[in-house]
Amino acid sequence: LPGGSRVVVWLFRWVLFKLRFLSGLSKLLSGDESWRQLTALRYYFETQPIPHPGAWFAHQLPDWLLRAGAGGTLLLELVVPFFIFLPRPWRLFAAFSTIGWQLLIIASSNHNWLNLLTILLCLFLFDDRALKRVLPRRWAQDVAERSPLAAAQASRPRSWQAVLTLSAAFVVVPAGLVSAAEMINGRPFGIVSRWVDRIEPFRIANRYHVFPSIETERIVLGIEASRDGSTWVPLDFRYTPDAPDQAPRFIVPHQPPVDWMLWFVPMGPVFLDWFERFLQRLMSGSEPVTRLLAKPPLADGPPDRLRVRVYRYRFTTPAQRATTGNWWTRTDLGPFYPLPYLEASTPTR
Repeated sequence: LPGGSRVVVWLFRWVLFKLRFLSGLSKLLSGDESWRQLTALRYYFETQPIPHPGAWFAHQLPDWLLRAGAGGTLLLELVVPFFIFLPRPWRLFAAFSTIGWQLLIIASSNHNWLNLLTILLCLFLFDDRALKRVLPRRWAQDVAERSPLAAAQASRPRSWQAVLTLSAAFVVVPAGLVSAAEMINGRPFGIVSRWVDRIEPFRIANRYHVFPSIETERIVLGIEASRDGSTWVPLDFRYTPDAPDQAPRFIVPHQPPVDWMLWFVPMGPVFLDWFERFLQRLMSGSEPVTRLLAKPPLADGPPDRLRVRVYRYRFTTPAQRATTGNWWTRTDLGPFYPLPYLEASTPTR
């Protein structure tokens, strides 16, 4: 924009470049065969953390189109980000293609606010000439009437502002380069990495990645509550899959904490402490926790016992859905052995 700080605009473009390119690079560095063989989208729509109805329809697409989508994702993340720093036509192509891809993701996935923030960062790739074509006529007229010289004089930064901006750039860019190099190298670089570690709490040297590996099965934990040990009632979550006939929900830009975290628990022991604390809070009747569910575990008070079972969920086929009305088929895989059963007297680790 006329009179705006070019350094600030460039830094926002730098953040967008890091977000996109490192997300693509992480897919290659992870060694995940589904990305290398372009089969990731065979599983992604079904196994993503919280799918919505668009995911069911996307899952039914022909395999050649799903492979093309996986290849397009790698192209958009590994090649197109470099267009951000090229002349205007290339930069606009990067903006439109990235925004278009983000809209496709929103149409098929619940990634909360991530895609919307990516689209907002893309706005820094446009100039007034491009924006005037899409702004309402009154706004476009205001932009046209602004004299670039007058705007530049009115918003010319003070010397101390320029110094601060350049100082920030000399910290943010090298820190991002070191962080990315560590990601590629797989190990830190001595004193340089220690310097990056010191500024990491300010979140200016982040390593970005989006689905570097894809789960090939959707494993869901089913939690059941009881007071007498003989009658068990399944918990009803707001967004994570429960009953097979329960339609997935579109929740962008919301990120429900419990439903989101439950997706990670079967992946490894690092999430078990959180999960056990969550179960203990349910048995204690913690109101802030029970409010996160669609309804309380039991209508007449907190449960005395909880048990956890493991299910494999798969999307139904169009024929199955037409016959049963179900969105999912599920297979009972048995108890969740790290925490199969808890009573109110179970001590917290």
